[in-house]
Amino acid sequence: MEGSGSDFDNYKTQARRLEKQIYGKLEELSALNIGAIRQAQSSLALRTVSQDLSNGAIALQNCIKSLFEKFSETISRMDEHLESLPSHSPQRKRMAQVVDRFREINRDYLLEFSRTQNALRSSIQRAELFAGDKSHRDGSNSESDMLLREKNNLNASIDMIDELIGRAEATRDGLGRQRGVFSSTADRLDQLARKFPLIHSSINRINRHRQRDKFALAFVLAVCMLFTLWYSFG
Repeated sequence: MEGSGSDFDNYKTQARRLEKQIYGKLEELSALNIGAIRQAQSSLALRTVSQDLSNGAIALQNCIKSLFEKFSETISRMDEHLESLPSHSPQRKRMAQVVDRFREINRDYLLEFSRTQNALRSSIQRAELFAGDKSHRDGSNSESDMLLREKNNLNASIDMIDELIGRAEATRDGLGRQRGVFSSTADRLDQLARKFPLIHSSINRINRHRQRDKFALAFVLAVCMLFTLWYSFG
């Protein structure tokens, strides 16, 4: 009987220790639920943080389940010791009250664990939903910024092309005016050449040099325009 009472006291001590551990873990689980609720309401919710929160919740719940199994097993061992005592002995009655109290604590803690577990699951789902929505918004903003930059670059290229076309038109007008001056001068020189043969041969040489200068100028302008277009779109 003394050995039986000593074993019962050992199991009672173990049950009290498990009771305190379960209570502490349930407090941690409740705090984790509060953190998940705050994260779901925060605009800084991130998918990686939500995943860490979910992993932490799973580990904590597994730990609590393990403690409940040990607690239930300890209560069962205490019940077994009660069976070895006389049914009407005062000692058995006192021990039965202790076992009933632990069984009631186990039932209350299981109920609290179930409620907190369900609430935490919902809070984590909301946090993950907000994190996914924020990632989608960030992705949309990045795409919009990229399209805006492309639009600005395209507008800048169009403005540069317009400027090049304006310069080319101005150059063409200038060359046209110079051609008019050269044509007028050439007509006068032709008139003089017909009167003076020596002057005619000199004018022919001048015309050949002028023709080469025109080709050289046209080539330089073409190269400059091609290089500018290549630099703008290359």
